[in-house]
Order: sequence, then structure tokens, then C-alpha cells
Amino acid sequence: MKQQSHARCYSSTTEEALTSPPPTSLPSDLVVEILCRLPAKFLLQFRSVCKLWNSLISDSKFANKHLHLSTTHRINSVYYSYFLRRHVFESYPLDSIFSNIYTNATQLECPPNSFDVDYYPLERAYDRLYSIVACFNGIVCLAYSYDCFVLVWNPSIGKFKELPYPDKPKFYYITILSYGFGYDNVNDNYKVVVVFPYSVDKTHVMVHTLGTNFWKSVEKFPLSCDPLGRSGTFVSGTINWLPFKDKRVLSFIVSFDLRTESYRKILQPDYGEFVPEAELLSLGVLRECLCLICYHSVWIMKEFGNKDSWTKIFTNTYNSCFCLTKAIYMFEDDQLLLEASYSRVTKMLILHDPKTGTTKFINFKNKSTLDSSPEVCVESLISPWS
Repeated sequence: MKQQSHARCYSSTTEEALTSPPPTSLPSDLVVEILCRLPAKFLLQFRSVCKLWNSLISDSKFANKHLHLSTTHRINSVYYSYFLRRHVFESYPLDSIFSNIYTNATQLECPPNSFDVDYYPLERAYDRLYSIVACFNGIVCLAYSYDCFVLVWNPSIGKFKELPYPDKPKFYYITILSYGFGYDNVNDNYKVVVVFPYSVDKTHVMVHTLGTNFWKSVEKFPLSCDPLGRSGTFVSGTINWLPFKDKRVLSFIVSFDLRTESYRKILQPDYGEFVPEAELLSLGVLRECLCLICYHSVWIMKEFGNKDSWTKIFTNTYNSCFCLTKAIYMFEDDQLLLEASYSRVTKMLILHDPKTGTTKFINFKNKSTLDSSPEVCVESLISPWS
């Protein structure tokens, strides 16, 4: 998902710079239109061509226009290498799904941080493992599962920011935290949400707005339930979780509005007589619509918040030995990229083509790639914390 671009793609400072003779004979507006369609890695290099281009490419409005036009998507994952004793961020071009994803990986070392695993004994390293909370507008949000350390990073431009460490609730106990990351398009800001469980069916919820240096407490997670999973799903300006109580998933979705910082309930699809277990359900996003995995089926909510708009778009009849665990991406030709698990242990990616009814498995160079669920993200120049 991408935010909308502004009508003009550069500020008054950049506009004044463009009155100087450009390094080419092309009109300035045409130069802008050409540059904003190029991959981020080339634009970073082109900043050194001249002061004019550096001013243009560094401008936030140009970054927004570039984001709106960007067509370069990558599938990202992060895992911890016990051999290297560091986190590795692995990224593939999304279109390599159709060719040979085995050989097209780019590996980056995750940004250094003040809670580096090297400061901890190896046997405690699991306490300090990153997972991807979400990717949006080119920004990757990473967090630790057992400690409220959060880092936002745009790997396309190499910029990152450690968020300030929040004050934990007084009665907080060590357990898996749940996070959310998304964009408030009304106020034009990005927010991170963290849910602390601090007693049975009790939570403390805090929100951080990028560009500030503090967290604030908001209303607790509703109905005395806990969020299921390590991260919520961002869609339509909201973070969405499956609620968990008394060892079962409730029949609705808890949706947190990033603008109003308030909750609402969204009903799940009608499963008939089937009552799904917690481990058989997961939320995702397909074409900017909320979707839900239920065992072998994929549901999509075509109109956010409208229960009647839930539509089943896929049921796995290919192989009953694995169950679907996450919807990752839907291509323009309706092919579905899905995560599945075999015997609830081994993860894999599958690509389903509804037109031919075929399903194939995706091979990875490094099986550790699937330690955390892959996320698709567009390339961008966005840096909201600068």
C-alpha cells in the first residue's frame, strides 16, 4: 500500500534550484518526471551529479511522488545467524517468484542497535530476536518479541531510527509482546503500537508517533482479551488483531484506528458450523483489503468494516498435508502468494494461479528465510523520522 502523492513534487527551495541550468538540455519538469520513475538505488547515486539533483532527490515531496510511481517490490525476511552472531535481512525481487528466487537474494546486515545480541550469552539470544512487525511505504518496522525494542528502517536508502524505550507497566511480566505499525493519512504521520500483557486478560497499550521522542498510553485492549500473535495487520488506517481469551479466538476482529486512537469490532466471516482454532487463523492484506486465513481457505473483506463483504477467494484442495498460515501478496493477474506450514513445523511459500488451478512451491537459498514470515514492501525514499 502506498500513500497518495502531492500535486507538486518539490518544495520552494528545490523549485528555486531548478531555475539554474540543469546538467542536461531537458526541461526541468521532464527531468523530474524521469527521475521519479527510477529505482531508489540509482537516485541515491544521482544525488552526487550536481547540487540541483541532490536538492531535488532529497526533497520530501519528491519522495512522495516517487513512492506513488514506484513499481519495484521486494519480498523481505529477517533471521538470526548463530554463526555470524547477528541478524540478517534477506530481500528478493518480488518478480523473481516467477523465475528463480533461489539465486536472486540480497542480504543486508540489520542496523546496529543498543541491544545487540553480542551483549548477551548465546543461550539467551532467543530473547533478542528481531521479527518484522510490518512493512509500509518502503519502511520496515522491526521489534523484539520479549522486550520493547523497536527499530524503523528504510533499507532502500540505508536510514534507520531506534525508537525511545517506553516505560513498562508496573506489573508487566515477561511474555510475547504484540506490535503494530502503520500510517495515519489524515495527520500524515507514522505510528507504532505496542501491547503489554501485565496480568491475566489485562493489557497496557502504548503508541509512538515517528518524529517524536516519547510514547503515550492509550485505552487498554478491549473486552479483557489479548491480541493473538506478535503483530497486528495494518489496513485502511487501522491496526487489526484477532482477540484471544480463555485459550480461544473470539468471533470478531479488534481494529485500532491510528487517527482517533480508539477501537472498534469487526465481525469475522461466517464459517458455518466450523469453529476454527487459534493456530488456524491469521490476518493479512491483499490489494489494500483486509484478508483472513482460516485453515485451508482465504477470505477477503472487499469493503473494510462491512461483514457482508467477506468473500472466500481460495480454498486449498491441492494438498491436505499443509495448512495455510498467511496471505502475502496478490499479483495483478490474481495469482496468490501464500505462506503454508507442513505438520505445523516446516514453513513454505506457495504460489497459486486461479486461472489454471495450479499451485507450486517456492524454493529459497536459505531455509532460515522463513524463520519469520516474509513481508512484501515497495522501494521508496521515505524517511519520516528525519
